Amino acid sequence: MTSRNGVQAGSCTAVPASTIGMSIAAALRCANRALRASPGVVRPLARVMGLASMLVVLASCATIDFDAVPRSPSSAWSQPGSTRLGRSVLADRRSSDRSAFALLDTGADALAARLALIDAAERTLDLQYYLVRGATSLVVADRLVAAADRGVRVRLLVDDTATFESERGLAALDGHANIEVRAFNPFHIREPRVLAQTVELLLRGAQLNRRMHNKAFVADSAYAIVGGRNLGDEYFGANDEVDFYDFDLLAAGAIVRDVAASFDRYWNSPFAVPIAALVPRLPNEAREQARAALAAARTRLDGGPVGRDIASSAVARRIRSGEPPPEWAHARLLVDEPAKVEPKAPDGDAPDSEIATSLAIALARAKREIVIVTPYLVPGDDGVRALRAARERGAAVRALTNSLATTDVPIAHAAGYSRYRVALLEAGVDLFELRPQAVPARAGGNGGGSGGSGSGGSSRATLHGKAFVIDATDLMIGSFNLDHRSAELNTEIVIAVRSAALAGQMRERFARATAARNSYRVTLAAGGRGLRWTAAGDGATVVLEDEPETTPAQRLWSRAISLLPVERQL
Repeated sequence: MTSRNGVQAGSCTAVPASTIGMSIAAALRCANRALRASPGVVRPLARVMGLASMLVVLASCATIDFDAVPRSPSSAWSQPGSTRLGRSVLADRRSSDRSAFALLDTGADALAARLALIDAAERTLDLQYYLVRGATSLVVADRLVAAADRGVRVRLLVDDTATFESERGLAALDGHANIEVRAFNPFHIREPRVLAQTVELLLRGAQLNRRMHNKAFVADSAYAIVGGRNLGDEYFGANDEVDFYDFDLLAAGAIVRDVAASFDRYWNSPFAVPIAALVPRLPNEAREQARAALAAARTRLDGGPVGRDIASSAVARRIRSGEPPPEWAHARLLVDEPAKVEPKAPDGDAPDSEIATSLAIALARAKREIVIVTPYLVPGDDGVRALRAARERGAAVRALTNSLATTDVPIAHAAGYSRYRVALLEAGVDLFELRPQAVPARAGGNGGGSGGSGSGGSSRATLHGKAFVIDATDLMIGSFNLDHRSAELNTEIVIAVRSAALAGQMRERFARATAARNSYRVTLAAGGRGLRWTAAGDGATVVLEDEPETTPAQRLWSRAISLLPVERQL
């Protein structure tokens, strides 16, 4: 039985979502009172067991029935040619069967392109992200509010991983008449946060372990941005501690219809829940305060180095002037279905991944060269065999990933990637690991970008981009990592382009990133025992026999973590 406010009633009384946190607190107080009389040494154990039992019972009772939450279906703008952005694309005769692309490989260009599209939108803006955080996301939100004020409909879909960190800000946005925010695959229990998440992961871990990892941005169904970047400072060169080396594709034309249709499938799926069902509506005063905070964030960014880089972005100038991206090519969208986050029965089929299947086919067809850029390289035995087969066919195979010193997910490095380094090298793969002081994210551009960075070169580099180049003609860019999590657990999105020009740009970026000043070349030590890392340092070649730029404690931790049987979760 379901109550009016969308709470599933089981054997206990249904608890409204807005009072779940209060109910947990009450349950804890009741459990403590009941256990105060527990004698002697039994009392601590009884208290722990009692509290855990109460939380489990409460969690099973206070379950939001997401199917009962009111929501209105909606769809992407169906007439992109009626907008200025759409007309600028249709004016080019190549737009009938091809799409226009630009590679966004600097944070400044990536942020500038998003802001320029928001400012140019006339009808709709659809944003889909795994994470939304940091000062730059406030600047994006400020522009979204301005667009909504002039009548643009804004839909923002975020994985629920992000809503816990920024739920009040998301609720404030949702309060605008022209903005709707939904959370994908949400947690039922919201407070107390850490404890609630832990309990619910124990109860519903099979589904909550599967996340929407897609990153897509659509303006007037005429332009789209698909790639590896979330909305956060580290993705746009605005974080003083870490600078993510990442990639997006700016797209216009035919491919955008597919990106917009993909967004609609996620938005209208049963897994997308209005944020209003999870977070109490903010009063008008709080929403006005939020607006003031957005304006302040915009002022700070405009006056800093990131703002100056954005102002000089040739990509943004091109958008504002109505010029489509420069490279026209045939392309197709590869995207997982939203239902991938729904776990199958133990005897059921594993969720299909069109992206993983397409990548496997591309690797099997490679004749001359495979270039891999992925922050988390966990190929599995099948992946190693595929790359070995490519080498035996005569194709060169080169891969760039994070070192232990640069990875933002150390467990993926220790319990996944490190297990396959020797096998990859024995298979003939040329293997490179990014250095913390690498500068590829701040060098160059795409022939029309600013090539700048707001970090000023002082932050630690981390590889976050995901790209694959096959035979110097086929390029795949999106959110897909070469690991089990992307293939089997999370939903992902990728654009596959047949373009020697774009593939050549990515190969040039790879060459720059794998230069000795930016990456370590990993090789087998003499006799095949152990590994060696080679790089440039102080005008000479440096050869190391331990994980470079790490402490003994870090290396010991990594070796210990490598023993954990968690590879399929990475």
